[in-house]
Amino acid sequence: MNYTLSINCAHCAKTCVTLIGIGLLGVAPVANARVTQISITETEAPTFGGATFGSVGQYERIEGTITGEVDPKDPLNAVIVDIDRAPKNANGTVGYTATFQILRPIDLNKGNHRVIFELPNRGRTNVLGIFNDSQTANTTTSPGDPGNAFLMNQGYTIVEGAWDTSAQGAGLFTVQFPIATRKDGSTITGPATEEFVIDVGATPASEPLTYPAATADKSNAFLTVREN
Repeated sequence: MNYTLSINCAHCAKTCVTLIGIGLLGVAPVANARVTQISITETEAPTFGGATFGSVGQYERIEGTITGEVDPKDPLNAVIVDIDRAPKNANGTVGYTATFQILRPIDLNKGNHRVIFELPNRGRTNVLGIFNDSQTANTTTSPGDPGNAFLMNQGYTIVEGAWDTSAQGAGLFTVQFPIATRKDGSTITGPATEEFVIDVGATPASEPLTYPAATADKSNAFLTVREN
C-alpha cells in the first residue's frame, strides 16, 4: 500500500513527505489507535556526504517525531501495564511520542518502492551493519556509513521507528510515554528487575536504571550474580 502525507514544516525546505508501504502512518479507519501528528525536525539532502548510488542516485535523510494515541479501553491494549492509570487527553486516549528516521532516494521514481522498517534495539540501529557491512550505525542525527551500499544500490527506503522506553542517550531512537499513577495521584512503586552484563576483569562499571529507584535504602534491594 502507498500513502502520501503532506506536511507543512518550518524546519525543512520540503512540504511533502511520501511514506511508502507503511500502513502505520496511513489514515486509520478506527480512531481508537492512530498517529495524530508527524513533525519533521531536520532534513539533509543529499545525505551520506553526497554519495551517488548506481542508477538510484543520491539519498536524503529525514528526522522527526511521531505523536500517536491509543484507547485504554480497547481489549487489545490490556497487555500494556497500567494503561488504565495513565493520564488521558480530551479524547479519552493515552498519547505518546516516538522519534523516527527515513533514509530514501531523493528521486523516488528511481527507488524500488519498498521499505525496510526497523525497530531499533534499545534505541540503536542494526540495519546498515547487517545488510551493508557498515562500520558506523545511523542515529537520530546521522545517516551513518553506507558501507558497501547494498541497500542503496537497490533503491530501498529505510525507516527507523522508536519503541523502547529504556533507550537512553544522545543519538538513540527514543519514545516518551505518560507516567501512570494511582487513583489518588500518588506514585506507583513496585519491584523492578534490572539485568547487567559486565565482563570479568573489566574496570568497575556504572549502569543506569530503567526506572528510578523509589528509595536509596539498599536493604530493600537484592543482587544475584551468575557466571557465564
